[in-house]
Amino acid sequence: MDRLRHLPPAARRAAAGVLAVAIVSAAPIVPAAAAPQSAKGGDASQARDLHAKGKRAYQAGDMRGAYEAYAAAWALTKTFDIAANLGAVELATARFRDAAEHLTFALANLPVSGDGDRQRPALIKLLDDAKKQIATLAIKVSVDRAAVTLDGRPLGQSPLPEAIFVDLGDHVLVASAPTYAPVELQIHADKGASIPVVLSLVPVTVAPPVVPVPGSGTSPVTVTGFVTAGLGLGVGTALAIVSKIKADAAGVQLAALQGKGANACAGASPSPACVTLHDARAGRDAFANAALWTFVGAGVVTAGTLVYTFAVPRSPAAKPAAVSAVPIVTPGGGGLLVSGSF
Repeated sequence: MDRLRHLPPAARRAAAGVLAVAIVSAAPIVPAAAAPQSAKGGDASQARDLHAKGKRAYQAGDMRGAYEAYAAAWALTKTFDIAANLGAVELATARFRDAAEHLTFALANLPVSGDGDRQRPALIKLLDDAKKQIATLAIKVSVDRAAVTLDGRPLGQSPLPEAIFVDLGDHVLVASAPTYAPVELQIHADKGASIPVVLSLVPVTVAPPVVPVPGSGTSPVTVTGFVTAGLGLGVGTALAIVSKIKADAAGVQLAALQGKGANACAGASPSPACVTLHDARAGRDAFANAALWTFVGAGVVTAGTLVYTFAVPRSPAAKPAAVSAVPIVTPGGGGLLVSGSF
């Protein structure tokens, strides 16, 4: 036991357990003669050499060397004998989660007779010792083939193995699957705890594709209404400008006549200048009235278009509207003539 003094107390006790159940005194649980059988060619030979190297390091008390040799052999081939010896050394060096995983593999693949029956109790004891230092998760996912990660490390797809081993502390589980919203769960792992976990994924509601309906979209009435309103504003502005020009002309003519006296336009037969002044004033008033009513008409059309667009329900099968708008200007007024079917 002197060779284990460099280990912490928990690891020292675990290593002592390994030695107590060894098949051969101070030797790994599975003898080197049972070296990997699944490797091929050079890998098989290399794995056998690494297995023997691990045994020698274990016998010499070199736990680090034994771990490195068995881990290298495990990287070449996955067999119960390498898993058993690697798990025993990991337990002795306080790699408890890795030990539990490899010892579980060894038990699941142990031969059902012969050496397997003889080694099973020792492996079960080692696995129990490892599980006392970690936590065990029993993860159930509501959806098959969902990808599950633990702290960002992939665990595989559901359904998962019955036991997932985790180190002590806080962890984050995430499950995701196509057409389902990912689910995340935080857990706290205590020493020796067995934690059941259920990850329930909720389907994502996918809106059905929008199928265009004939006649849907921007209504012709809406388009025509806004175009008409814009046209009305333009015509009204033009009429207002003409009215201003007429007013300026009337002002100039009035100033010229006032220079001839206050009664320049008196009498039954007014002078041509007075007639011109009268016509200028009449034109000013006519275009002013036309501009006013055109603006009013544009406002009415705009309001009606807004109400029709946002407040009036329309059938998808409704016939397209035919609307026309014509500005009207007369000496006595003006406006917009809107006609058609809505």
